[in-house]
Amino acid sequence: MKRKGFTLIELLVVMAIIAMLLAILMPALEVARRRARSLVCRTRLRSLGLCYNLYTVDNDSKFPQAGWKADTEGTDIYLCPSATLTDKENAINPYKAYKKGFSYGLNSWVSDIDTTSTESADFPYKDRWTSTVAAGSQSYNVPLMGDSGKAEGMPKDDDWAPKKYGEKGDHMTRFVYDRHPRGTVNFVFLDWSTRGVKLKELWRLKWHKSFNAGSGEPRNGWPVWGDKGVKIKYYD
Repeated sequence: MKRKGFTLIELLVVMAIIAMLLAILMPALEVARRRARSLVCRTRLRSLGLCYNLYTVDNDSKFPQAGWKADTEGTDIYLCPSATLTDKENAINPYKAYKKGFSYGLNSWVSDIDTTSTESADFPYKDRWTSTVAAGSQSYNVPLMGDSGKAEGMPKDDDWAPKKYGEKGDHMTRFVYDRHPRGTVNFVFLDWSTRGVKLKELWRLKWHKSFNAGSGEPRNGWPVWGDKGVKIKYYD
């Protein structure tokens, strides 16, 4: 008489094999998901770059004043797909939107301002880009907008490197949000290209005209992973 079905031992072996395959595949699937989210993020940033580009075309190459936003009502264009939830929704950094529908921050050194206004000596008008013409051949290295914990920031070359996400301090801390594979922060630049930047590279970008991008290091050095209070890994 032929046996029908499987024995308990055979079923357990099959289940064990399936569990092993899932254990092998799940990390690879998670990496694939993170890469897909990063691609969508860069696509959204590129679209925002296009909005700014169109603005400059209509305004003699000048950038808008601080506070200007593209009319994108009904879209998620200002939202990184890896950071869609806020504090109230129990999100954690760096995967947290600073406001409902917003997880990108503007490099405000590109914003034009009312030249009749009084400006702090710490953020002089002469260091602002204000137009696409001013950036010239350096435009590929001048950030326009990217992953951030605030709506805007004006980093300086001697800004401190934070030990943890969301740490209060210099403006560079607002962009230390590595949400993407290989510990990168996504940006759109003034040549309208997008790319991921590692945390240490943030100090080598040309944030404003006088920014010493060659220094490439914060004045407090790099916090070391494993030291007390250090929650961010600064990869080489």
